[in-house]
Formats: sequence, structure tokens, C-alpha cells
Amino acid sequence: NKYDENHIKDIKKQRTTNIFYLPKGSGLENESIVFFDRVSSCDNDFIDRKKLQKVRIFTLSLYGHYLFLLKLSIHFTRLEEEDSRDDTKTR
Repeated sequence: NKYDENHIKDIKKQRTTNIFYLPKGSGLENESIVFFDRVSSCDNDFIDRKKLQKVRIFTLSLYGHYLFLLKLSIHFTRLEEEDSRDDTKTR
């Protein structure tokens, strides 16, 4: 399907703001994606800080780090589609 192929290309080129693409390499055995709308949290004590260096799967490059922060910021700071962006309507 052409739509699916184009969607996958957009994800790999980081054009989709709610999905972060991680290419294979630098510790990752497979290509991966992160869905920002499926983020969950856990208690801070759940992570053993002493073992973190040993169990870390990969580290983002500086470019990857800033791209991740940019896309995450866009995702969590944008208004929902149903919300009015024109505040004159509420007056």
C-alpha cells in the first residue's frame, strides 16, 4: 500500500511528530520506534541507578538527544485538535 510506504518513510525521516524513530546500530539490534502517546511512568525507585550503566541498551547522539527533546516537546505542548486555537471564540 502506497500510504503505508509513505508513512514508514515519514517516520524514518522523523517527519512524524508523535513517533520517534531509532535506527539499528549503536547498541540497538533492530530498528525501533517510540510512540509518544503511549508513554507511561514508574516510581523513581524502580530504576537501580547503580546498575544503569551495565543495563543501558543504547545512548543517543547529541543530535538524537536534541531531536528527541524537540519532538517530545512538540507532542506534549500542542493543543488537542478539538480545542479552539482562537481564544476570541471564548470571550
